[in-house]
Amino acid sequence: MAAPMDANVRGRVGAGRMLEWIDKSPYACAAAWSGHYCVTAYVGNVRFHQPLHVGDLVEVQARLIHTGTSSMHVSARVRSGNPRTGELNLTTECTMVLVGLDNNGHKRAVPPWVPTLSEDVALDTHAQKMVEIRARLLRAIPLEVPPLVD
Repeated sequence: MAAPMDANVRGRVGAGRMLEWIDKSPYACAAAWSGHYCVTAYVGNVRFHQPLHVGDLVEVQARLIHTGTSSMHVSARVRSGNPRTGELNLTTECTMVLVGLDNNGHKRAVPPWVPTLSEDVALDTHAQKMVEIRARLLRAIPLEVPPLVD
């Protein structure tokens, strides 16, 4: 439930609060999949479809869509709506990449995820294309610090 303390000056839940909520659900998904502590390495493709208001019921869902050697791509979706009707509409969605870490804070291998349903195969293919696009961007505009994602 979106509370008054979640609101910005317009009475809506702000993007920062929304991303805070989103970060928790993919973390739980990635930690459950890997069995280890994970950190967020990338947040992208954020789309805000409609405002989320104080008093709205809020549901955040996370779904594993691709694994690398130590990384897990997770799709996050936020739905919200009036708690009296129970009808929830898509509010926000994004893709996050989390990296599994060992007890010393180093990258750790994660179990591979093999999609079986056609929708999962499509999501995995999309995630792989995004990996390629991010790699091309890094080659074109190198970062001073190497990314965690493999």
